[in-house]
Amino acid sequence: MKTKMLSPESPWRTVLLVLAVAAADFLMSLIVLGTGLENGTVPDSGDAGIEWIRYAIAPVLAPLGAVALIWRHRFPKSVATAAAVLGALSFSGFAFFVALFLLARRRLDGWVAAAIVLCVAAEAFVGIEPLSWDVALIYVLLLAAIAVWGAYRGQRARSLEARLVSLRERAEHAEAERVADTERTQLAERHRIAREMHDTLAHRMSLVAVQAAALQVAAADEETADAAKLIRETAHAALGELRDVLGVLHEDGTAIAVAENTRTAPAGIDQIGALVAEWRLAGLKIDYTPNPELTVGIADAPSRAAYRVVQEGITNVARHAPEG
Repeated sequence: MKTKMLSPESPWRTVLLVLAVAAADFLMSLIVLGTGLENGTVPDSGDAGIEWIRYAIAPVLAPLGAVALIWRHRFPKSVATAAAVLGALSFSGFAFFVALFLLARRRLDGWVAAAIVLCVAAEAFVGIEPLSWDVALIYVLLLAAIAVWGAYRGQRARSLEARLVSLRERAEHAEAERVADTERTQLAERHRIAREMHDTLAHRMSLVAVQAAALQVAAADEETADAAKLIRETAHAALGELRDVLGVLHEDGTAIAVAENTRTAPAGIDQIGALVAEWRLAGLKIDYTPNPELTVGIADAPSRAAYRVVQEGITNVARHAPEG
C-alpha cells in the first residue's frame, strides 16, 4: 500500500524556523569573527585588502542559508547545497544542519552523503581555519549523526502517517460494512413484508376463487354462473400476477425460478381484446376496435405498457363511474 507524502509544514512554522536559524547563524558568525580577531587568525583590514571582504561579509551571508530553507519542500537538494556553501563562507553551519536534517528526514540516500562531502570540502577550502584530518573526521561524524537522526524522525513520521491512513481506511471500510448491513437489513425487511403480503393476499384471493367456484356450481341462472366464473378466473389471474410481482423480491433464486415457470404469459396488445371481453361480461359497456397492424412486430415493453394503460383506464372507469 502506498502512503501519502508528508504534508508540508505550515508557512508560519517555516517563517519562525527561518528567523530562528538566521538569528543563530548571524550571532555565530559574529562570535567566530570576533574570536578570530582576538586570536589573530583574521588578517588586518589594511594589510589583507580584498581578502578582508570575505570576513566582512560573513555576517551578511549567514542569514541567506536560513532564507534558503523556505524552498526546502520544492528543492530539498538545492537548499542543502546552498546551505552548505553559505555555512562555510559565513563560518556558521546552523542553516546547513537544519537543511541536512530535513533532507535526511525526507529520504536517506546518496544525496545526503553528497551534501556532507560538499560541506566538509567547502569548510576545508574556504573555512576560517585550515581543517585537519581529526577535525574533519569529527565534523563528518557530527553531520552523519544529524542525518541518521533526521532519517529516524522521517521514518517515524511516515510510519505514523501510514498507521493513520490504515486507520482511516479501516474506518471507511467499517462504515461501508455498516451501510451494507443496514441495506441488507432493510432489504430483508422488504422481503419479509413482500412474503407476508403474498401470503395474505394469496389467501384472500384463493378464498374468493373458491367461493366464486361454489357460486358458479350452485348458481340458479346462467347469468349468475357466468359472473361467478369471471370472478374465479379474475382471482386466478390476480394470483398469477401477484406471484410475478412479489416472487422476484425473495432473497433466494428459487422463487424467481418458480415464478418464471408458473407465471402467466406477459400481457400485451394482443390480449387487450380478452381484457375487454372480461369486463364486458362484468357489465361494463366498452367500445373497442382492434388494429391488426399493432398485434405483430411490437416490442415487449411498449406492448405491455399499452396493455397496462388500457387496463388502468378500464379499472378507473369501473371504480369511479361503473354506469358510465
